Amino acid sequence: MTTHDHDLSKHPEAAGMSGKELLQAMIDGRIPGPAIAKTLSFRLVEVGDGFAVFEGEPQYAAPADPATAWDNAVALANAQLNFVLTNALDET
Repeated sequence: MTTHDHDLSKHPEAAGMSGKELLQAMIDGRIPGPAIAKTLSFRLVEVGDGFAVFEGEPQYAAPADPATAWDNAVALANAQLNFVLTNALDET
């Protein structure tokens, strides 16, 4: 999957979806999730009113402090997901 595949403006089925519907469509595989999810080995597994559940497998970049590396990776992924959702909502 290329970066283009993750551009929600290229997926007309995403237009008009609420944030919750958009996340559920990602879980269902109807639209792609953020590319960073594969890179950081995490996946969205559940979404509900006001929450989303992710599962992941830490890929440690720095053996000196693996907890910090994982926390930073999750924070970065969260920022990218927020960016994807914000852009999708701006285009509806």
